[in-house]
Amino acid sequence: MVIIRKSQMHVLKRGEVIAMSLPRSLSVLMLVMVLWTPAFGANPLKVTFVNPSHPGPGFWGTVTAFMQAAADDLDIDLKVVYASKSSDIDRLEYVRLFEQEANAPDKPDFIITHFRKATARTILDIAEKSQVKTFIFNTSVPTDERKVVGFPRGQYKYWVGHMYPDDVRGGFDLATALIDAAQKKGLAAENGKIGVVGISGNQHSVAALSRNRGLEQAVKDSEARLHQIVFAKWKKPIAEDLSTKLIQRFPDISVIWAASDLMSLGVVEAAEKVGKAPGQQVLTGGFDWRSDALEAIKAGTMTASAGGHFMEGGWAMVMLYDYANGKDFAADSARVESHLKIIDGTNVDAYLSHFSDRDWNQIDFREFSKVYDPKVKEYDFSLSAIFKQLKE
Repeated sequence: MVIIRKSQMHVLKRGEVIAMSLPRSLSVLMLVMVLWTPAFGANPLKVTFVNPSHPGPGFWGTVTAFMQAAADDLDIDLKVVYASKSSDIDRLEYVRLFEQEANAPDKPDFIITHFRKATARTILDIAEKSQVKTFIFNTSVPTDERKVVGFPRGQYKYWVGHMYPDDVRGGFDLATALIDAAQKKGLAAENGKIGVVGISGNQHSVAALSRNRGLEQAVKDSEARLHQIVFAKWKKPIAEDLSTKLIQRFPDISVIWAASDLMSLGVVEAAEKVGKAPGQQVLTGGFDWRSDALEAIKAGTMTASAGGHFMEGGWAMVMLYDYANGKDFAADSARVESHLKIIDGTNVDAYLSHFSDRDWNQIDFREFSKVYDPKVKEYDFSLSAIFKQLKE
């Protein structure tokens, strides 16, 4: 099968494409291929994303935008419903909304969502009872709940797949990057250790708790001292307030690790408030690859950001499209663990050169699909694979 790149076509409306600046015979062939109907049927695949947050910017806004770009390429009918009206995620509303969508008269072919702490079994029970195929992404299953729910395609037949970042390793890598940078700047205290504190999300977040474990392990493996981990509920003002107090309480602090970029930006403001130069005397970093955080890294006030996991929803769309069209990703594994990458001063310019405007439509998601491109034998959803496509 030939892959038609976005740059080679002008889209008029769904299902109608005219090839531009190509030989007539090739144009005809391309038009026939565009009108080809996948094995799933004449109607678009219907996917509902139960977004645990609220509409608007931020991490989940970026997740949704990336998913929509993938849906557009794959002709998937994506419906997004939001379980919260603010940045405070309501677990009960999230479960209620999932149940509502799973039992809707016109239920989707798939529901995509993620686990909140103490919700894994409830969500999967609902999916099984409603017989709606469910794909979980963005969070792993807590160890205590894993014993109950098992793995995809096991006791829960309608749990078809699971993609999740290695948050423990991400927390470890970010902490290591910050501690190493502090050592290079000679910021060790009189006892020779780098003073560290952690600003985490909340105590119900699987991601936050896993990242905390990574931070703790990195400190054990290095010449550092972890004074305290506090929870800021993912909010910048709370992170700023807590950081201000912690810097004053522990004068030897030179690293403030944060479980999100937004909270790390709060650390930057706290350091400035108490007269400590961010990026020089107090080093901080977070997660998510937020645009403002990457600009702060470029400016030198933030040191690093771990991320890439916002792309998982888009990659789930590719995998579900293939699954629905006879290429079951479980042939490799129903579980996919993604790896968080560190962006710092050495690679921030390369990333921003492609995605400073967050235009995900420049990615052709069909080139990652085993249905659209039979040459794809194993999924490669890496940042380097995206950069390679954009350079071709």
